[in-house]
Amino acid sequence: MLGIASLNTFSGLLLLGLVAKELSVTETSSGMAEEIVWRGTSSQWKNFGVYLLCGLFCWLIVPIFFALARYLQTKCKIFELTTQRLKITSGVFTKTTDTLELYRVKDIETRQPFLSRLVGVENVQLNTSDTSSPFVCAVERWTRGQIT
Repeated sequence: MLGIASLNTFSGLLLLGLVAKELSVTETSSGMAEEIVWRGTSSQWKNFGVYLLCGLFCWLIVPIFFALARYLQTKCKIFELTTQRLKITSGVFTKTTDTLELYRVKDIETRQPFLSRLVGVENVQLNTSDTSSPFVCAVERWTRGQIT
């Protein structure tokens, strides 16, 4: 009985050693695996003023198309946060993807005006060392229930 227990312990240690060796080889050859942490879109609350004005002047017909365009622009702007980068994909017919490496982020600033506080939304701005986009106005995130 003692021989079987020590054999199980030895095989468990051997398996653990093989897994650790495999992980260290994988980690050194390709770095950490990139995983999606969060994926989402901006809140439609940021268009509330536009929707209100378009609702008041809907008898002109043109504001309806303007409101629809703003809805589609907001809905088609997708934020994807991974363990290594932030990807912002935007565009209704033509897609454009902007990628920001997370190691370039120097400061994170959040703003929450009064009306945004009432609906539980805040604006997130990233200050980066990236020369192409030193300031990234990121997603309006929900402060109630989703991301904290």
